[in-house]
Amino acid sequence: MGQLVTPERMFQETDRQGVFMALIDFVNKGDMDKEQASDMLVKAFNVYKNNVKEAQDEIRKIGVVLRQISGVVDRGMRKQPWVDRDPRVVELAHQITLLDGWVISLYETLLTMVAFGRPDRGKAKARELGEAFEKQWAIKIKEMNLAAKDHSLFKLG
Repeated sequence: MGQLVTPERMFQETDRQGVFMALIDFVNKGDMDKEQASDMLVKAFNVYKNNVKEAQDEIRKIGVVLRQISGVVDRGMRKQPWVDRDPRVVELAHQITLLDGWVISLYETLLTMVAFGRPDRGKAKARELGEAFEKQWAIKIKEMNLAAKDHSLFKLG
């Protein structure tokens, strides 16, 4: 048997190469027997299961907020006398802030799931999203079209 696989070492290797590759390496190096690796694999899938439940809850909350936003937008599409601080705009801003919070929470859950298996991808995805959005926004402004999209800017996987 090789080195003892402590929780600290497990986390270090998970951060370096992902949980699945870490388990393969531990078994191949003799640091962990196949029975222990099988137990750890079950624990890894349990982590994913918990993240799936969390994402499902976040998606449900996103749906609730989107319905609220839809109602605000429907009301906003009815012409009313101009006021500087239109309550519909205030409510829209509030609901978009709630949506932002739940979408960011969902994205963090996704990044956690990706990084658990591939830490390099999980860490890179947030940076790539920011860079892609900067380019996407420039296209929208240049074309004077907020609906303009170039999906190829966003790296999947």
